[in-house]
Amino acid sequence: MSRPGETGGPPEGGAPHEEVSAAGLPRALSALLPEPPRNLELYRLAFTHASYAHELGLPERPGRSYERLEFLGDAVIQLAVSELLAELRPDAPEGDLTRWRAAIVKAAALAEVSERLGLGDLAVLGPGEEAAGGRRRRKLLADLLEALVGAIHLDLGWEAARGFVRRHLGPLAEEAPALPPENARGLLQEHLQAQGKSDIRYEVVSVEGPPHRRRFTVEVLVEGRALGRGEGRSKKEAARRAAEEALLRIRA
Repeated sequence: MSRPGETGGPPEGGAPHEEVSAAGLPRALSALLPEPPRNLELYRLAFTHASYAHELGLPERPGRSYERLEFLGDAVIQLAVSELLAELRPDAPEGDLTRWRAAIVKAAALAEVSERLGLGDLAVLGPGEEAAGGRRRRKLLADLLEALVGAIHLDLGWEAARGFVRRHLGPLAEEAPALPPENARGLLQEHLQAQGKSDIRYEVVSVEGPPHRRRFTVEVLVEGRALGRGEGRSKKEAARRAAEEALLRIRA
């Protein structure tokens, strides 16, 4: 069955993604994948940002950028990490497993792995996004990792994608730090007030994505200094993750 074809082909009116050289991508993939890719175009798509088609004036349609692969990769990562945590912590309650997974798959953690693997260097961007430093943006780096996992799943199957996730996110799962409880904002406030600090504010620093897929980034400021940053699909989720990061820093 030709599943990769369902994701979409190269942009119309030219060679597929000329920015990723014919030799460069296979060479990079040889160091990333457990076996040679079967459908190279899937991986070209996994590294193509929406700005490429948009800024070149190409008609917008699904399958012209990595967004669909990112959607799939996000689900694959969630499942692979959930499975690994359940194996490593057989006696942990569901609440702890959920918090540990959230810490492992959050955009900041994925961006660090993506940067370490050099995925930003493989990205195909529009001129404006390139000039704005898109290759080093945390959100874009996290998206690239998710899209790559989605491509691996479609091209090489679940076992290959699962192995990739375990290899690169496994160390975080093994550490499974003592994360804060679900009421992270309340706990952070109590902790800081006990130290005589009452100036605690949450500020939205960025909003990205289309209306149906908003991505919020929130910082928690303590006496004007950023103590934590979080991302989520709502302001509430992003603020909670910012508080969790702040608690981790305090406890480190």
